[in-house]
Amino acid sequence: MSKKVLWACIISLFVIGTASTIFLSLERQKGITTQGITFPKGTEFSFYPSGKLYLAHLPESYQIQGIHCSEDSSVEFYESGHIKGAKLSQPQIIQGIHCSKDSSVEFYESGHIKGAKLSQPQIIQGITWHKSTSLSFYESGKFSYVILSQSQTIFGIEYNESTCLGFNEAGKLVVASLKQDKVIQDIKCAQGFIHFHESGQLSSATLFEAQIIQGIKCAKGAPEFYESGVTFYQTGSLEKATLADDQEIQGINFPKGTKLRLTESGNLISAKLVSDIFIQNMPCAEGSEVIFNRYIKPKTLTLAKDKKIQDIVWPGGTVIDFREAGYIESVEIVKDMVIQNIPCAEDSEVWFNKYNKVSTAILSQDQLVEGMIWPKGTKIKFGSTGKLSSIMLSKNQKIQGIPCIKGSRVNFHKNTNRIRTAVLSESFKIQDIFCVKDSEVNFYEFGKLKSATLAKDTEINGIKFPIGSSIEFEEDGDLKYATVSKSIEVDGKLRKKGTRIEFSEIGIKEIPTIKMVQGVPCNVDLMIWYDKEGKFTGCTLAKDKKIQNIIWPKESIISIYPSGKLENVKSSKPLTFYEVIWPKKTLILFSEDGKNMTFFPSKSVIVQNILWPEKSCIIFFESGKIEQVGLNEDIVINGKKYFKDDILRFNKKEEIIDNIDPKDF
Repeated sequence: MSKKVLWACIISLFVIGTASTIFLSLERQKGITTQGITFPKGTEFSFYPSGKLYLAHLPESYQIQGIHCSEDSSVEFYESGHIKGAKLSQPQIIQGIHCSKDSSVEFYESGHIKGAKLSQPQIIQGITWHKSTSLSFYESGKFSYVILSQSQTIFGIEYNESTCLGFNEAGKLVVASLKQDKVIQDIKCAQGFIHFHESGQLSSATLFEAQIIQGIKCAKGAPEFYESGVTFYQTGSLEKATLADDQEIQGINFPKGTKLRLTESGNLISAKLVSDIFIQNMPCAEGSEVIFNRYIKPKTLTLAKDKKIQDIVWPGGTVIDFREAGYIESVEIVKDMVIQNIPCAEDSEVWFNKYNKVSTAILSQDQLVEGMIWPKGTKIKFGSTGKLSSIMLSKNQKIQGIPCIKGSRVNFHKNTNRIRTAVLSESFKIQDIFCVKDSEVNFYEFGKLKSATLAKDTEINGIKFPIGSSIEFEEDGDLKYATVSKSIEVDGKLRKKGTRIEFSEIGIKEIPTIKMVQGVPCNVDLMIWYDKEGKFTGCTLAKDKKIQNIIWPKESIISIYPSGKLENVKSSKPLTFYEVIWPKKTLILFSEDGKNMTFFPSKSVIVQNILWPEKSCIIFFESGKIEQVGLNEDIVINGKKYFKDDILRFNKKEEIIDNIDPKDF
């Protein structure tokens, strides 16, 4: 074969991130074909680990998949082979969009255009956009954001050159990045981000100077937008603001800097204080938030100093919740205290019933209650009659002869004070039934065993039930139900593992334990939820089930949108998403399109090298990086303190951002 038709390839192979690069110097004029695409000679390639084409750097202008690609530029591909992004060598109309020469165009894997810059003025979705305007689209074809190439009036508001406008998938303008201070809807909006409701009504902004809005002296904003902005309801009523001066509002004198939240009708919801003040004779602490009830009386407050309330002196720092009638509902105490003869532990909550008696407390020391000594750290709860209704043990303990495990809840019958439910700390024989460790046992009001899980093979009514079977009795001791842990013969029939059997005077029959609802295996022994129209909305899984390409473990609790898509899941086991192991009982929320996930971890969890508190709200970009976090506790990150209920937003570089650059959309 002639050397003229041979490829003369100089190959240098090295790893760059996740791709390998090969430089090809070709004598053959037609170039080389890879994955169905022919490239010109001198093209440089990068590949995914799978071997699929990732990047092609072109030495000359070239047309690929109908796109006119510029010389000395890189074309990026999805693993499927579809083009992901390229720089244009000439103006080109792509899917009806007049795209500019030398600008980048981006595509979704489906082929729909994702981003481009206009080569000429064009009317798109009812708006005339100027030449060189940068457009970004949702996959549906609706705008996601636009960066203006020159000043332009949009929906009655004039925006300056380089303003970034963000739209939701319904096509509504919801955010704009102002390049200079501007009065919008009579609000003095500072440079930076402003937000809109779908109706077009201003939703939030930072003020460039102090302004009286609906009678409230609102402060000029600091650069930290989310700390100092004003927000509005859809009706235009003021929702949140920071006071520019001392001001009396609804009979309360608030100091300058107080952050207020109001109802739509203008009544106080809350006030975050910048100094100690008295509110209706209550000394309220600097830095705390006072929450008001509908009568503009404090519902929740933190004491600035010791205060006697309902015959008890509460120390400064105590957080108190009041009922509407003015009586204390609960307190968070800051030191060990004896309250109504109950020693209550520091940093715990104490709850009161409507008769002002302690209903729930955590013991600060061993204590005799109703004839039993409960250990320090035990959580005790009293019923409406004042009798003990339940306890949560701080260590293993025998109660009424039953060995109960640390950390479990023991419930008592209301009238007899006998155990109603408990979890065993060891395998234990109860009324001739050997019950397995770590299982729940249930009792009737006068002490008869109601249900248990067997710790060994046990013969009952002439039937030998295997270890691990669940047994339930009538109050007179007759066998009522059994769920067998492995296949056995009962009444001449083979009963498969997991079968629930009912025993009655009329005979023996099997009861289904699984009900299939819209293809979901639901546990019939637990709740199955339907909406008021009878549509299935959720259940507890009776077995592992693959839903939306994820295998959810048995006993997970799922909720379903009306469309049939997953709305949320509380997993019964730890699961891995975004390279994070989320603890069991983490609540996972899905957007209805299934593209975005939000996590409320049941325990503290490390994500992107930060330990986030339990029950924080963690939202991810589609890329798997954190988009924002709503904090459930105060936290320090890189030496800066953030507070409970703060919302931290991230850019795609995993950095916390206060002022968002348009490219971070």
